[in-house]
Amino acid sequence: MEDDSRDEEQAGSTGFKVKDRRRFDDQGNLRDSGAPAEPQRVAPQSPKASQRPQTQPRPQTQPQSEETKDFVVRDGSSDDSEDEGFSFTSFVLSIATQALVQLGEMDPPPGVSIPKSPEGAKHMIDTLAMLSEKTRGNLSPSEAQLLEEMLHSLRLSYVRQIG
Repeated sequence: MEDDSRDEEQAGSTGFKVKDRRRFDDQGNLRDSGAPAEPQRVAPQSPKASQRPQTQPRPQTQPQSEETKDFVVRDGSSDDSEDEGFSFTSFVLSIATQALVQLGEMDPPPGVSIPKSPEGAKHMIDTLAMLSEKTRGNLSPSEAQLLEEMLHSLRLSYVRQIG
């Protein structure tokens, strides 16, 4: 009981008490169950260490076709707002580009031979349709418009190819 009251007094003066209950030490060795762990002091990180590195814009490897240029929707937000450099819009455009290449509507990247594959294109279109259904109501107006217009265009291209 005296130990508890002494611990509470010490905790009151420092704010809180931390007791290390981990079973293993830093080297991965099993600790004795009765031996207290060594207190470790951790220096606070500087603000610069916790910041993410700046991402550089990637150069465009392939010029956009006229068809995909029509689907780039400008909603007034800058590209710098995306921390990871990968947005919902770029994800949709990536899947749509794969479908266009598989339909033969767009040339594959230089040095890569991708045969026409209506089945693969249908899978990409179905993926976008599923994405549209599952994200309904959770997209910005520009994202929803991009997704719907892209789906419409891809479905027409698919029907043209197989019909």
